[in-house]
Amino acid sequence: MNLNKFLGGLIVLGIGLLLLLSNFGYLNAISIVEFLRYWPVIIIVIGLSILFKAMPKPLEIFFSILLSLAMIAGLAFIITSAVQNRSDARLSQKVIDKQLAEPFNEEAENAQIEIATGASKLTINGGSPLLLEGTIESIIGSPSVSRRFIAASKTDVIKVAQNSTFWFGGWGRSNKNDWNLKINNDIKTKLDIDAGASTITANLQNTSVDALDLDAGASKMNLDLATKSEFFNGSISAGASTINIRVPKDRAIKVVMNTGASSNNLEKQGLLKNDKTFSTVDYDKAVQKIEISIDAGASSINLELY
Repeated sequence: MNLNKFLGGLIVLGIGLLLLLSNFGYLNAISIVEFLRYWPVIIIVIGLSILFKAMPKPLEIFFSILLSLAMIAGLAFIITSAVQNRSDARLSQKVIDKQLAEPFNEEAENAQIEIATGASKLTINGGSPLLLEGTIESIIGSPSVSRRFIAASKTDVIKVAQNSTFWFGGWGRSNKNDWNLKINNDIKTKLDIDAGASTITANLQNTSVDALDLDAGASKMNLDLATKSEFFNGSISAGASTINIRVPKDRAIKVVMNTGASSNNLEKQGLLKNDKTFSTVDYDKAVQKIEISIDAGASSINLELY
């Protein structure tokens, strides 16, 4: 192998890569000027290659290989820095993608709220005078809102979905995707949540939510299920997760567990175990009931009675 030609090829390759990065927007004019300040490095490389030729052949090969590796490392550093700088600029932006303000449908007697998001920080509270309101801040895609009315059951259906975009950058970092939502306290509501690996906080105190269908990846969930409904039915499907559930002491509760090697404190909270089912003593006779089915990987399930 002709090492001089190899070094020359590396120089041409490096210049070509810089121009390519500039064409795709990874380098601006100021960055290019900064890189051009190091043009004497080219002369140094040529001078070193001439010196190496004056050495015995084994030493010439050895030092030429070291120089080639140093140049490759330098090119890799330049490319990584350019990509990271562009990523940092994108990550520093705080984009408010959507302000939600969904009013009632006067014909509706029930509501179904469907939330589809990727990996996110999702917070849901009650107390909205509207059917649904809130703010979504995201840099990974613009969410969309769709509505339909099911006349047979007089149900107003709202779906808020994350239309994620795929982009390179921010390697090893979390992408901002924060959902802060409020629902109405008075209309009978079913919540349907489809999320990736997320942090999910749902404070349903004093709402009229009577059903929750939550499907997520490996997540941390904090769920307060003190709704006004006489019967609440919840279904949780997740990867290896931490699931914290809060319910009032005056509610009867049943938990059906279909989990891997998981830990829970259900018996410590006074629930009786029957195979995969845990329930309070008075569950069958109680007026207000909460029933939860949990299908998860190796998880930690914690119940708090207050």
